[in-house]
Amino acid sequence: MATPSLIGSPHALVLYSGSPDAFKAAEADLSVLAKCVFLGEDAGSASLHDLALLSGMYGLFSGFLHATALVRSSTPAVKFVDLLVPWLGAVIKYTKGMAKQIDEGKYASEGSNLGMQLVGIQNIIDAGAAQHVSADFIRPMKEFMEKAVAAGHGGDDISSLINFVKST
Repeated sequence: MATPSLIGSPHALVLYSGSPDAFKAAEADLSVLAKCVFLGEDAGSASLHDLALLSGMYGLFSGFLHATALVRSSTPAVKFVDLLVPWLGAVIKYTKGMAKQIDEGKYASEGSNLGMQLVGIQNIIDAGAAQHVSADFIRPMKEFMEKAVAAGHGGDDISSLINFVKST
C-alpha cells in the first residue's frame, strides 16, 4: 500500500493475511519497508483490505475533483486545496463516530440528518450545473440518500447509508 516514494516512510503499509507463523518470520524484514499489519488467517483478507483502502482513496479523489471543478472558474486548484485539506482533516475525524454507529447499528443523527443532507447535495448538484460541472461523481451519493429517505431513514445519520450499499 504505497507508491515507490513512500516505501520506508510511516505512510507505507504491508497488509498480510494467512499464516501467523509466516508473518512473524517475515515481519522484521518487511517492517524496514513499511508498517506491517496482520489481518488474520483468512488468506484473502489482505487483498480485500487493499481494495477497500483504494476504494476510500478513489472516493476522496472524486470528491476532490468535483469540489475543485466547482470553484475552478474563480479559484486556482492550488489555492482551493489550502481550504479543502484542513476541512477534510476535520471531517475525516467524524468517520470514527460513523464507524461506531455502523458497528452498533445505531444511526441517530447528531444534527445533520439525511433529509437535510439530501437538500444540501441537491444544492451542490444545482451549483455544479450552473458552473457546467458534471454531477457524475456526486450523483451516486445522492441516489443512496434518496433510497434511504424513501425507506423512512431521513432522520438518520449519513452512516446509515451503509445499509443501502450492498447489492442484492
